[in-house]
Amino acid sequence: MEIDKKWSKKNSDTDSHKVDWQQKLKQIKESAATKEQPQLDQEDFISQAKQQLINKAEIPTKYQEASFDNYSIDQQNSDKIAHIQEYLNNFREHKKRGDCIYIYGSSPGTGKTHLAVSIFKELMNFYLRDIYAENKEKWDIQIGKFDISNYLAPFKFIESSDYFQKLRNSYNRGSKEREHQLLSKTKRPAVLLWDDILTERDNEWALERMHMILNHRYNNKKITIFTSNFFFDFFRKIVSDNRKVQKQGERIFSRLFSMCEACTIEIDGQDRRLR
Repeated sequence: MEIDKKWSKKNSDTDSHKVDWQQKLKQIKESAATKEQPQLDQEDFISQAKQQLINKAEIPTKYQEASFDNYSIDQQNSDKIAHIQEYLNNFREHKKRGDCIYIYGSSPGTGKTHLAVSIFKELMNFYLRDIYAENKEKWDIQIGKFDISNYLAPFKFIESSDYFQKLRNSYNRGSKEREHQLLSKTKRPAVLLWDDILTERDNEWALERMHMILNHRYNNKKITIFTSNFFFDFFRKIVSDNRKVQKQGERIFSRLFSMCEACTIEIDGQDRRLR
């Protein structure tokens, strides 16, 4: 009986080793199969991954196809496009300093959002080139394999009125997202496009949250692209007449001025939607 027990144990150990080797062989085959997958070249990778970024950024459908290629440049704005080109050509230096972009114009329909999204997409190219350079030797970038969700979603689009309405709704019972989650979505991204900022200029609650977001992004040198109907100096004059929001308004003016001093652009022209 003792011999039988020893033999039984010996067989059990042998089977265990056999399973281990089978598992290792399987892993080796899977690793080899993975390495045989064709890699994407940089341009194909950017094309594939960029659409994922666009979807995750929640760019409105109307602007998902916006680009410099289909942006109509009015004669009076040609020098301003050159200013934007300078920013993009020297983006890595601007990024180190945390230089942001402020696009404004009192006339509606002049293409401010279209232009902002075009810049937004160009900055995606910088981000994706860096990912490609970091991962091309790790077999992470393969046809049909790359998933941007493995990385921090670094781009976010918000429209100001819609965003603050979501913040208000977050206090409701049964809300899917709480206030801290929505605030995090605007604090965390490496690049934020904030469309139509300063519409909430007479609401103390909204200005407090606006300053909270701007202050976080300023302190962490995160890039933000703003569009507005107002130059932020004009915003300062408006809030200075309202004692209730004057203090918050001054703080927001100071932050916007510091963030966007390097690239503030006024877009003139007629409403393109009426042409």
